[in-house]
Amino acid sequence: MVASTVCGAVGADKGQFAKRCLAVAAARYTATMPSWLLLLALPVALGLPCLMLLLSAEAEKRILSPQSLILSTARARRSGPELTEQLVARKFERLLKDTQRR
Repeated sequence: MVASTVCGAVGADKGQFAKRCLAVAAARYTATMPSWLLLLALPVALGLPCLMLLLSAEAEKRILSPQSLILSTARARRSGPELTEQLVARKFERLLKDTQRR
C-alpha cells in the first residue's frame, strides 16, 4: 500500500523517503534567528528565573514572615485582642522551636 505525503510517495526505501522529507522541511523553514537576538535571548532566559526567585523571596520576607502576619492580624479591625494574642503566642512558640532545633 502506497501512501502519499507532503514529502512524496512512501515506498519501500525508507532512507530515501527520510532524506526527501528532511530536504523539504529544510527548504520550507529557512528563516534564521538574527545573531543579536540570540545573544540577547540567553541573558534574558537566565535573568527571568533569577528575577522570579528574588521576587518570591522578597514576597516571603514581607508578606509571609511571622512578623508581618502578626502585624496584619493586629491591624485588622474585626480581630479582637484575644485573637491577636493567640496568634502571637502560636507564632512565638513556633519561632522558639525553630531556633532550638538549629
